[in-house]
Amino acid sequence: MMTVHRAQSSPGTVAVVRLFAWSLFAATLSAVAGCDSSEPPDISKQATFPTVAAPLPGAPTPTVPTKLHQWQDCQGSDQAWVRRAIVAIAGRRPWGQGEVLAWTDAIAAVRRARGYKFNDGAFTGTEVQWSPAVWEARRIVALAMTELPSYRLRWTDFVLDALRVNRIETKAQLKCYTQPGDDYHDKGELAGFVRDHTPTTGDAAPSVFTLGQLVSSALRKDDLSVVWRANLFAMVAKPFEAANVGAKELERSRRQDFGRVFDAAYLHRDFVCMGCHNSQFSTTYHPDPHRNRAWPVFGHFEAALFGSPTGKHPQEEEATKGPSDLRAHAVLRHGGVVDAKNGASPWGWHKDCGRFKVPKDPDPLGHDGYFGLARGATVSVYDLEASLHRGVDRIVQFGLQRLDDGTVDPDDALAWLTAQTIVEQVWQDVMGAPLTLSNYFPRTEAQRDTLERLTTRFVAKRYALRHLLADIAVEPLFNPPPPEAGCGDAYAWPRVLDAWSNHASDPAQRNNGPGDGVLALPARQLRRSLHGALGWPMAAEYPGGEEQTFQLSVGVFLKDAEPGFRSLDFAARLAWEARYGTCAKPNAYDFVDLVAEKATESANASWGDAVALLKDRLIGEPFVAESETPHVQALLGAKLNEKVVGDDAAMRLRRVCGALVSTPQFLLGGLVAPDRQTTPLLTPGSVSYGPQCDNIVTAFTAAKTGYAVMCTASGVSATEN
Repeated sequence: MMTVHRAQSSPGTVAVVRLFAWSLFAATLSAVAGCDSSEPPDISKQATFPTVAAPLPGAPTPTVPTKLHQWQDCQGSDQAWVRRAIVAIAGRRPWGQGEVLAWTDAIAAVRRARGYKFNDGAFTGTEVQWSPAVWEARRIVALAMTELPSYRLRWTDFVLDALRVNRIETKAQLKCYTQPGDDYHDKGELAGFVRDHTPTTGDAAPSVFTLGQLVSSALRKDDLSVVWRANLFAMVAKPFEAANVGAKELERSRRQDFGRVFDAAYLHRDFVCMGCHNSQFSTTYHPDPHRNRAWPVFGHFEAALFGSPTGKHPQEEEATKGPSDLRAHAVLRHGGVVDAKNGASPWGWHKDCGRFKVPKDPDPLGHDGYFGLARGATVSVYDLEASLHRGVDRIVQFGLQRLDDGTVDPDDALAWLTAQTIVEQVWQDVMGAPLTLSNYFPRTEAQRDTLERLTTRFVAKRYALRHLLADIAVEPLFNPPPPEAGCGDAYAWPRVLDAWSNHASDPAQRNNGPGDGVLALPARQLRRSLHGALGWPMAAEYPGGEEQTFQLSVGVFLKDAEPGFRSLDFAARLAWEARYGTCAKPNAYDFVDLVAEKATESANASWGDAVALLKDRLIGEPFVAESETPHVQALLGAKLNEKVVGDDAAMRLRRVCGALVSTPQFLLGGLVAPDRQTTPLLTPGSVSYGPQCDNIVTAFTAAKTGYAVMCTASGVSATEN
């Protein structure tokens, strides 16, 4: 069993007990901020607001610390960083210690090429002052890691989940988003076409395409904005079905459904919560920074998009022009816009993604649309996409422009909030914790600063996922040293991962520490990692029957009405163990068979060598600890120092495999195996140091990082291009 808790120990240590576990592990905690759903005060009477809803302060004054904090200087080794980065970027565990060593040597080689002399460019965990110059090599290597083959599938999953693309039932998008293919659709030409053209362009696209192909092209082009723009049409094209409902009632319900998804996936705002939490005032704001619980990114984004910070228009307007939320969501109307028979395909895409027409008739619900600059009785998704397109182009070129009073251009507000939402979703996917609360606003100053800093860089790189991942991978929080290193104070981190730690009874524990960096990996990523490691076929993206039941039970997102969950609860762990507890292979030959075959054919291999290779592959530990020995021997029915014999070797190893994939070491991220310089005896040639080094050379070449690496007899060398 693995236990992570806030230590009652002396500074310099964190009590994180990490044992090899064979039983289920259950630990999850989510902080939810309540939100008043009552009618908010009229914005025209802000002067009468109670002090709990006082206006928030203006733009923060940037500060440059004269001295770096000690917590930043406490960093894990390059090997630890490689293990974390491969999980985060490629969505899998390293193939083995050989791959870890090759990437680690590449980091040192880039450092040497940049003139870093200490320890020949290697960083082994000794305390060194944190600085961009030291960690820039890791950023460069992170960019190269995005060229690993598994990157595309890992982040295709993310894009579809972030956009709430339904995989099952009547809103399923199988025909439009399609099953992910084995390779990129193209080199980014399709994404470039959509980026530079409007949906009604007269120019023909490179070919008829699906949104699944556009996602693939956008990942290659490294511009997510084109997918978020195109998805607006695909979302409106797939409403839920209903019977015995009037046309207007159905249109209203569909629009509310689309609006709920849009607000969450694009704006990270909620109409209910905006009544007491928005960019201009909050019920949790206090002028004393130590008591303040509202730290929004500066800018009056809600006012720019909805006409008021709460999203509410005056009651007399609602009586004649429609409810405020439905006015905002009039751009998502279905009736009179989606027309499979007479409509046109945006950008010339496949008809399975929907056909549309620009409406000429007024809103069938009689609402006067109001969202940003999209206003009037005939607004539609065409106006919404055009606003996002204009905003993206402008903030990419000029950055987000904010007046001193917080005024923001409506198009810019939409583009910025979309970018900020993507950044937080990526951060949470990698780090396991959000940068905002359930009201969609940061609770701490450190969360706000992190969110704004990463979003600013993301926008400047034109919504480039690869650069965003590289930025996150060099955040000081990404790669902490192990607790036993005793570096710095136990709780020296700012409150970024756990915003609620300031309520700890012990004042010494009111910041964050390495224990807060332990995270549950998403179920879809866990399965891809497991299937890839063992050589099994990937699970169905659009499942049915028992497979659908299993995916829902372990928290995989399949539809927006059931968005899934992160961290396996007790029932989910039972389902996981039932499916994978025996490592039963779905195909004729897998990695466990390979281990058994190599072990029985080797004259010098023991059961301990076979288990070390299996552990290396699944949890990154190329060894068997002394404390594990009796448990492993009980599973095998043999002593670890004995020669592997018998036709049942694979069957015995599957028992070990099933136990491994249920351990915290496999199910969790944030903790990594200790550094090792040797690989297991039975390591297959394909994942040994040499071939993995060759793969790194290929990745560096494709990534165009500005550095060329070469495999030599003594390791890896790098030169600046």
